[in-house]
Amino acid sequence: MSSLAVARFSMTEDDVVALNTRVMMKSPRREATYRRNGRNGIVMGLFILVGLGGIAFTTAPSTRVGLIRAGVWAACYAVFWPLYAMRHLTRSAFEVKMIRITEKLVRTRKVPFSLGPVEVQLHADRLQIVDDDGAAGKPWSEATGLAEAADGLYFEFSDGSMFRVPDRAFASEADRSSFVAAARGLMRQG
Repeated sequence: MSSLAVARFSMTEDDVVALNTRVMMKSPRREATYRRNGRNGIVMGLFILVGLGGIAFTTAPSTRVGLIRAGVWAACYAVFWPLYAMRHLTRSAFEVKMIRITEKLVRTRKVPFSLGPVEVQLHADRLQIVDDDGAAGKPWSEATGLAEAADGLYFEFSDGSMFRVPDRAFASEADRSSFVAAARGLMRQG
């Protein structure tokens, strides 16, 4: 069976990083993990405030000196805590951390993948990926979306999996547009 459209490229580590980063950012567990990270950071911050403030108070020679020490500690903490929170507890800091973790997992080969030539074929009944390891396909009925990003196309499927076709797979913007149009048409029929 001949394919209706084809895209060819050479898979690189950067492609795998981009795909896995997108999968992680679209994960339904991402928001829960972000909230848990923030909650744990705030609880730890409160323990540090109370613990070190308590130590400053209890090691003082008198109650008055203890209150002054604890107050100085609390004032210093009030200055430095927001800096820590902005660096570690904001959504953007969390996303940067997740991207770094993904890059590390891919670059240390903790995520299995193959590098080399890849051919993405659009057939009437499925999307097929052919690489050095063989061929794998997904029926169009399982496709839930085709996202166009600045770095390429992302096919999304009902089982949560994705596949990325980088922009360098297309010789021109017209080739990319015709590939996208063909894919969207097949998904609608799917």
